[in-house]
Amino acid sequence: MLDVILGEDHGMPVFSNDELQHLIQKHAKDEIDKLKEFKTGPELGLSNLQVNLITGAIKMTNLEIVECQGAMVSRNLIFMISTDDIVDIQLFKGIAQSKQFNIPVYYGTNRNIILGTISSTKFLSLKLM
Repeated sequence: MLDVILGEDHGMPVFSNDELQHLIQKHAKDEIDKLKEFKTGPELGLSNLQVNLITGAIKMTNLEIVECQGAMVSRNLIFMISTDDIVDIQLFKGIAQSKQFNIPVYYGTNRNIILGTISSTKFLSLKLM
């Protein structure tokens, strides 16, 4: 896409995935903090979370689905909430025991119609009346 916008000979350097990951890691706050004389403020550099997200995304570009199978969970083993469920203490317990960060919400009784997800952390912080 950028080649179309900028033209194929746009003079920008092209990095391999390994070079790009190394460049990202050099922009981490921890690395920049080592260069105290160049530090200009608290917003300088990437957080460790940002570095991990970016380098993880770069690493995933070469993965095939079969390589991710250890991280995948069958849908029938995932804790899900129906739009018909009543929000009560039992639901709170179920979410807490599931240890999932995001809880899929499905429509009615059809677990195949997933409307979205809710954050378990935010949900558990709600107060029951």
